[in-house]
Amino acid sequence: MTNCKPPESKNTVKDEYQQIKSILDKAMSSDDPLQKFQQELPRIKKFSTVDSAWVTNIAFFVRFKKGGTVSWILDPEDLKKPKTNK
Repeated sequence: MTNCKPPESKNTVKDEYQQIKSILDKAMSSDDPLQKFQQELPRIKKFSTVDSAWVTNIAFFVRFKKGGTVSWILDPEDLKKPKTNK
């Protein structure tokens, strides 16, 4: 019999993806999404299913160990808008 991964490993990827999605969706809607992406980068890298994560000047990328790469890409027009003071 070969070594089989536990069935929950697929669920772990799905669960962690949903957590990451929630974090980065909130970051995208913040007043300064690029700054928020940078702030969240160390947190995202700590997820057990994440192989690597990085931020560019318009996007956040997450490469999963047992999956592909997912990105959150900002609209360049949104980056040109002045920040609001709250």
